[in-house]
Amino acid sequence: MSNKIAVILIFSSFFVFNRLNSQPNATFQLLGGYSLPLGDYEGTFGETQSQFTHNGNPDSNSYFMKSGSNYGFVVKIAINKKTLPLNFVGSLLSNSFGQKKEYSGDSSYTSVNLSQTITTFGIGIEYTMAGKKTIFNPFIMAQITLNLFSGQYIEYDGEVTTTLNLYKTVRGGIQLGAGMDYVLHNNVGVCIGVRYSFDNLIGKSTGQNTPGNYNLNDAAHEESDGFYDAKNITYLQFFGGVSFYFGR
Repeated sequence: MSNKIAVILIFSSFFVFNRLNSQPNATFQLLGGYSLPLGDYEGTFGETQSQFTHNGNPDSNSYFMKSGSNYGFVVKIAINKKTLPLNFVGSLLSNSFGQKKEYSGDSSYTSVNLSQTITTFGIGIEYTMAGKKTIFNPFIMAQITLNLFSGQYIEYDGEVTTTLNLYKTVRGGIQLGAGMDYVLHNNVGVCIGVRYSFDNLIGKSTGQNTPGNYNLNDAAHEESDGFYDAKNITYLQFFGGVSFYFGR
């Protein structure tokens, strides 16, 4: 019996030692999760077709995004792991947002489908609160971002399908985040966290829409049906994923 206990203790000690090795020189994370639009980016289509996006809809100056998803990867490189608890961070992330609605009446039927994708390239700094041999590693981070917008609006009235495409648009922004890494083994772990993104802090503008295409139009502007205030594109990203550690 005592021999069995000794074997278990030796095995457990070996496993813990592997997990509690020194902090890595680099980390690669594969991430995915849920995105929640905020402020001007979030909106609800009208409950009736006559209300739709104008005619009394209180969200008529929003981008009408309801929910979304995110996925991508993050690379972290220790600046000087012996003296500074800081990592250089680079990321490539994609967020897909949208909203669908169907309107039907006694003699009419219309379905609308609005979608938008934001591809984000980010660079920044992460502060890690990990000790030399800890398995729970909290972190906070800040990045500057370059954001590529694309999207589409599709409307079907029972007979005709109308498709409008968003002009590909680039904006500058910032991203703030926090999370936790949990080390499963020397080279593998899992992570969870949340990021706040402000994707059009820099570069807001308006443009002339053309048949079949429309602009992001996030700067203040005037159209034939009225004046529109500048809009901020902000959202939260809740994420989880797998971490791979290198150079312990």
